[in-house]
Amino acid sequence: MREQATKAVIEELLAEREQFLGFVQRRLNDRAAAEDLLQTVYLRALAQVEGLRDLAAGRAWFYRMLRNAIIDDYRRRAVETRVVEPMAEGFDAAAIPVIQPNLCRCMDRAVDAMKPEYADALRGIDLTEGGVDRYAQGAGITTGNAAVRVFRARKALAKSLQQICGSCAGAGCLDCSCAQPTQP
Repeated sequence: MREQATKAVIEELLAEREQFLGFVQRRLNDRAAAEDLLQTVYLRALAQVEGLRDLAAGRAWFYRMLRNAIIDDYRRRAVETRVVEPMAEGFDAAAIPVIQPNLCRCMDRAVDAMKPEYADALRGIDLTEGGVDRYAQGAGITTGNAAVRVFRARKALAKSLQQICGSCAGAGCLDCSCAQPTQP
């Protein structure tokens, strides 16, 4: 009997979604934020509905949960306004120096020495940032096959770089200290 009543409360809450959304949206003045908050409260309600003593008061209980979530949202926004925004005012992203690491020429040698399909996978996915899907289409293979291929290629590259560069490879060859560094 209790299980049927709980199910009825859940169905009632879901049936009144638009009313709940309007309630939240009027208080937040942002439909996307209202949707997010409503979904969060629905999840909380589903987790807690079993503990609801008076199932007939499910609607009132849900509105109370919505009000509490709205208050929490106001508090979070107040903290952002009070703390985060003043910090952002003095922040100048252009003043942060861009550090150009020494890229290792050994990387090209190691890639060139690999099996051709591994070298192509690394160039198509990692070095050109083309993505697995795009590489798979160009190579005429499945995305899963491309993912496996680039995984194996990365492992082979790491092993090859360790043999060629030694300690430089341990740092990912991003700040090369072997004999052949170049500037990008």
